[in-house]
Amino acid sequence: MLDVLLFALSTMSWKQRTRSKKKMARARSTNLLTASDNLAHQPAFVSMIQSVQAELGACVSTLTRDPIQPPLPTLDTVTFIGGGFRTVSYMGWIENLLAQKHIDDKTTFYGASLGALWCLLAVLKTSPNPSDSGLADEIMNTMFAYIAQTHYNWASTWGDLHLHIRAALAPLQELPHGRQRQILEQMQLRCKISITRLWPVVKNEVVSDYNSFDDLAEAILASMHIPFFTKNAQLTTTFRGRMVVDGGFTDNCPRPPSDKRKRHVTVLDYVPVTQVFRPPTMNVQEKKRSLLTVRAMLLQEWIRGARHCAERLEIYEEQVKQERRGGRRGRRGTLVDMSSYAASNFWFPAERKLRFALGIATRVVVKTVCDLLGLRWENFITRS
Repeated sequence: MLDVLLFALSTMSWKQRTRSKKKMARARSTNLLTASDNLAHQPAFVSMIQSVQAELGACVSTLTRDPIQPPLPTLDTVTFIGGGFRTVSYMGWIENLLAQKHIDDKTTFYGASLGALWCLLAVLKTSPNPSDSGLADEIMNTMFAYIAQTHYNWASTWGDLHLHIRAALAPLQELPHGRQRQILEQMQLRCKISITRLWPVVKNEVVSDYNSFDDLAEAILASMHIPFFTKNAQLTTTFRGRMVVDGGFTDNCPRPPSDKRKRHVTVLDYVPVTQVFRPPTMNVQEKKRSLLTVRAMLLQEWIRGARHCAERLEIYEEQVKQERRGGRRGRRGTLVDMSSYAASNFWFPAERKLRFALGIATRVVVKTVCDLLGLRWENFITRS
């Protein structure tokens, strides 16, 4: 009996020690998340990002398929659809496309909202200069630090996105003048950003003629300006002296004209709309969130994006095989578009949105008038 009692006491003390160690580890990671100024440069956070990237690379290697012969040509254009914190999974897309060699320094990237920042990162990742990839990693660390803080305490980061974007792009302005000019030329050729201009008329613009890195930062901030969220409590922002808002309001899926779009992919995510304004919480209460839950969240999102990209690449390869077998005959330069039908039908430009709204309004008016006159409104619309 005494042996059983001693064993129970030792087991209880071991459990208490284990719980106290877990609490101390959670407290240390939580304190690290609250250090908003230098979180991106903390060794623990940097090592965590590197470990997640290593696991993502291992996942991408398992998803890599044997290349078809002759090899596929690289994609001409890529569109990053805006989606707020849903775009966290785009990291998996980029790594998979790079591993499969579907994008290179000749690919042009289009983006709207937070997808505009991924355009910049994709240009740096595919730059012929190897040091530009390290610069992209530094920018991503700053952005993932902001995502980690938002995951920990969503309310405390409301209205601060513009500060984190400027902090993330600050390393670009510290480069030597010659290298700045080279990167800016690449951005002008390959990074195209969607912006919604409000005055004198509501119109979408795709900007690529950046004068400096300040101008590039202003374009990215203008493209992702969600009223009352991105920049304090401001309804709109300004870009080159004009009143603008988020580019996704008028065209969330900017793409080149169909006659110039031969091989194109649209990067998007299908997670719920609630994830636009806050990253996934992993069903963990706020007081229990820590660096470990941030790591699990990033790994889950990145791997999901890599798997989604692998599914789209299978469709792309099947389309190319059909073309080579002669299954899809058409004019020279046949369009091979990996764009999702959901994206092309839901995220359409402002002009189509207006026509769609006018069509619905016309049907409502015609139905009301026909009901009052006792006519069959379906036949009336068919004859008209």
